[in-house]
Amino acid sequence: MLTFFYAPKEWKTYSKRNLWMICLIDMVIAALYNYDICLEPINEYTGYLLTEIWIRPTITYGLVACFVSETEAGSQKK
Repeated sequence: MLTFFYAPKEWKTYSKRNLWMICLIDMVIAALYNYDICLEPINEYTGYLLTEIWIRPTITYGLVACFVSETEAGSQKK
């Protein structure tokens, strides 16, 4: 998702709304995978799978939060 949206264009041209939408989509996808894994019998790998699923939305949230705070700080200096 990040590569698709950020690679072909200059990602700083995205609005805050678009960046939050990317983050929200990643979280919804992770929640669906989380739900699917929880329906299966739990084994020793379940914790690892859940951790792997939520790494990408966490990174996306961090990128969006940093970008939004960066643009707010940059607009206040001007």
